Amino acid sequence: MLRANRGIILARASRYTEALIECDRVIEQAPNHEIGYYAKACYHALQDEVDLAIENLQKAIDIKPRLCRREAKHNPDFDRIRDNERFQELVYREG
Repeated sequence: MLRANRGIILARASRYTEALIECDRVIEQAPNHEIGYYAKACYHALQDEVDLAIENLQKAIDIKPRLCRREAKHNPDFDRIRDNERFQELVYREG
C-alpha cells in the first residue's frame, strides 16, 4: 500500500489536499484493509482534527486492532492528540 505511505508523507510535508486524495484512493481500492484508514487518521491528527483522526483510527483498529494500537502508541503523527482522552481510550484499552 504505497499510496497510504505516500499520503502520510504528503501530510507531513503539509501537502494536505494531495495527502487526502491518496488516503481516499487507498480506502476506495481496499476498504477492508486498515492502512488507508490509519493513514487518514495520521493526516487528520497532523491537522489537529481530533474527531476525524479518532474516527479513522477506530476504523483501522476495527480491522487490525493489535497492529494499529501498537503503531499509534509510538507514531509521532499522533503527538498533537496523544493527550486526548478519547485517543488514549482507543489506543490503550485492551481488546
